[in-house]
Amino acid sequence: MAWYHRSAVGYLDRSHPTSLFDWYYPSGTPSLIAACIYFFGPTSGITALGVLQALVNGLEVPLGYLIAKRYWGERVGLAAMVLFGTHYLALGFSGLMMSESWLTLGLIGAVALLDPDRPGRSLLAGLALGFGAWAKSQAMLLGPLWALVMLKDRQRKSAAAVLLGLAAVVVPASIVASVHLQRPVILSPNGGQTFALGLGRVKSIHFDDPVPHSGANFGLPDVFQRAGRGEEQASWGDSHYTEPFFDSGFYFREGLACIRRYPGHALQALLLHVADTFAGLPWSEVAPWPETEGPSRAATVGSNLIVAYLVAPLAFWGWWLRRRERAIWYVFGLPFLSLLTSAVLFHGDPRFRVPYDFAFFAAAAAAVAAAVEGRRQREVARQLEELSVVAREP
Repeated sequence: MAWYHRSAVGYLDRSHPTSLFDWYYPSGTPSLIAACIYFFGPTSGITALGVLQALVNGLEVPLGYLIAKRYWGERVGLAAMVLFGTHYLALGFSGLMMSESWLTLGLIGAVALLDPDRPGRSLLAGLALGFGAWAKSQAMLLGPLWALVMLKDRQRKSAAAVLLGLAAVVVPASIVASVHLQRPVILSPNGGQTFALGLGRVKSIHFDDPVPHSGANFGLPDVFQRAGRGEEQASWGDSHYTEPFFDSGFYFREGLACIRRYPGHALQALLLHVADTFAGLPWSEVAPWPETEGPSRAATVGSNLIVAYLVAPLAFWGWWLRRRERAIWYVFGLPFLSLLTSAVLFHGDPRFRVPYDFAFFAAAAAAVAAAVEGRRQREVARQLEELSVVAREP
């Protein structure tokens, strides 16, 4: 929140010392904070933001219900969203002023709006996805995946509409950020640093900001958690660079050089990224940042473990059982693949999965419904077979 607040103040107050750090992350979240401050003042604006976020988070459950009901019936919708709505991570993260809250709204709104048979609805879904990406850029990956499936189904207008809606938000936001950073970026420049950090044998990377006497230190929460437990990561050092932190291309090249030098470590890192999206390896528990310590840790870890070891397997089972249905791909399969792509390329953290949890709960409920329906059909078939045998008896 402090980082976003600083950026928001920088957007509003030209006399405020500006920093390129203000554009290091996508500008969606600080822009929303800036709007609240502009209309309600510095103090009341933060209160207004909290109220707005509470209202927004309250929309997620009914939207999720409508998604599941639309494809799999009322019972699946109710079951999925009652569980999702009482899920501690969903409740706990709704009280944190982080970009994940707005990403969740963008994702669930996009899935609710999407209708591949109606280009207008697909355009609105792309706009919602663009809004999510404006807050956290990983949402961008889902749009092209949806479009590819639509193209396969010869729904060319809807495919174009999704991409157009996404671009309508991403392109202007990228232009504004590029002007301020004086170099071309897509939404923000932090991808390169995250890529290098996720694949290197370092606990953190230090940067110097062009503004005098200021700088930053970036690290990965999962690495810090393992290092704190005395695992291998505890022996890793820190890297110091003089290259400007916003030079994303430089740090992408650093990450690629690390892969070439240490391919074994890179492969291990990629596997950890996938595991850390859920709860880490079974013997190395990873808690969602920022609640890795403090009184909420037990509830956070417990809730995350339920998703990782119960809800997620059921969701994957539902994906398999309903794999011939386009709905399971639009609601769960493709969102999960976009999440997985982001984790593999950069790094994993349960915090990045939380905005997609509504899809996990919906797919899990759909799996149970499919299993129950399959059992019912087998029972009916058995009874019909018994009746036919009785009818054939002399």
